[in-house]
Amino acid sequence: MRRSTHRLVRAELIERARQADILMAAQRFGALKRVGASEYAGPCPVCGGKDRFSVSVKKQLWNCRGCGKGGDVIGLAQHAGGATFAEAVAALGARKLARLVAARGFKVLLQGGA
Repeated sequence: MRRSTHRLVRAELIERARQADILMAAQRFGALKRVGASEYAGPCPVCGGKDRFSVSVKKQLWNCRGCGKGGDVIGLAQHAGGATFAEAVAALGARKLARLVAARGFKVLLQGGA
């Protein structure tokens, strides 16, 4: 398989993972309470605390004031789940793309994604 095809599959998997609902992903790591129109807060799955961890549904971003970290849904899977970038992308998006990848004749590049 050509290198450009590998990049295309990777780009599609990463984009699909970034489209995952950040609130649903965050709630897998612990309970969050609504604190605004599109804001949720709760304990950070890594450092704890009552309300250090927040998720903005509107912006699709998370932030932890205790850890000093934040980012998108892929970063959340890395932070809270202890996953590598590839593992986070696979967990969030590769399963959804498995049929598309197979239909196009590409091989899945991320372990656990099929």
